[in-house]
Amino acid sequence: MTAARAPSVLLTGMRGSGKSSVGAAVARALGAEYIDLDQEVLTREGFESVRAMWDAKGQPAFRDAEVRALGALLDEPLRRVIALGGGTPTAPGAADLIRSARRAGIAVVVYLRCPLATLEARLRASLAADANRPSVTGADPVGELAELLRVRDPMYRAIADVEIDGDQGSVEDVARRVIEAITPRDGTGRP
Repeated sequence: MTAARAPSVLLTGMRGSGKSSVGAAVARALGAEYIDLDQEVLTREGFESVRAMWDAKGQPAFRDAEVRALGALLDEPLRRVIALGGGTPTAPGAADLIRSARRAGIAVVVYLRCPLATLEARLRASLAADANRPSVTGADPVGELAELLRVRDPMYRAIADVEIDGDQGSVEDVARRVIEAITPRDGTGRP
């Protein structure tokens, strides 16, 4: 990994935090490539949906594939905006990979934080449009959010350079705040 490029932007946070929509807007504004890590894994592994891959191979295999895909993307000398899966930081080795990329100056991590009520409302709407989003715990996907948020919030905070409220304003407003937060202020390339 080399720091001879502008750092990639990694967006982390819960399902429904806006990583995909905000990530695409940030990428457009920066003139960078946008990648949804879940979709990247599905493409690399030859599956149509996360549910299909989880059913065929199991959640641990999906998490392993996430770490491999993220590592491969970070090794390429391109600036990207990458929306991580909500569970990516829970994958064995993922947090270490992300911290290493931060230390090397090739990634800056933004935690899109949202209150539970916002996440629940957004996930309900998402599930109404696409029922292929699997449950992480085996419970109802909306019902499991409170526990997942309780467990994952400290993980997201531990790997993030900055935290942005993901429910304050439009997608463009949030994207603008992300860009402002990651713009180097001291010439080091770090926020």
